[in-house]
Amino acid sequence: MGARSVDRKWFKARLEAVELSQRQLAFKLGIDPSAMARLLKGERALGTGEAVKVAGLLGCSLEDVLLAAGVDVAAATGGVGDVKIVGVVGEGFSVAWGRPKTGPKLAPALVGLGVGVAVEALRIETAGTRFDSMDGGLVYFARGEGVDPGAVGKLAVVEIASGGAGSKAKGLAVVRTLKKGYSRGRWNLFSISGELMESDVEVSGARIVVLLKL
Repeated sequence: MGARSVDRKWFKARLEAVELSQRQLAFKLGIDPSAMARLLKGERALGTGEAVKVAGLLGCSLEDVLLAAGVDVAAATGGVGDVKIVGVVGEGFSVAWGRPKTGPKLAPALVGLGVGVAVEALRIETAGTRFDSMDGGLVYFARGEGVDPGAVGKLAVVEIASGGAGSKAKGLAVVRTLKKGYSRGRWNLFSISGELMESDVEVSGARIVVLLKL
């Protein structure tokens, strides 16, 4: 597969605007500087969770970051058939399951995922919050049961079976980055901006987010 067409001038300008170096950006993303160099050369794909963090760090929209990283945002949707919207993402990126009461009940299909990859969608309703710019967007995630091993370290739709000490997170579904917790079989969950939100929780399900479309 050939290298992606990355707009390196755009990234350089945004980094200068926020007074960050390429190495500092890599550090804040938790990746090796060599991985960042390959990303900017188009030799490494930018993950969804990484793109969200970059947008926050560079003070721009997620779509701008994806476009500059060589992701064809427009071509990502528009395949044959529609995707069911099975819930709503609200404040704190918590998930309320169920078909939306208002607005479209279907999302445009994704293309290029390969045979056998089934997805569902959540609609983002974050008007009036710090994620106001994402309001009306869509979270596409892989359908499945249990914890998808591929979701570890990635942005995912996570169902919390039980919380850590003093936690009231039991039974919640949230959009988080999933990382190993402090106890065996438990997980730490981070917000899309990289903040630790739930610590050492038991997870009953985690399905990887394949696309955030704003």
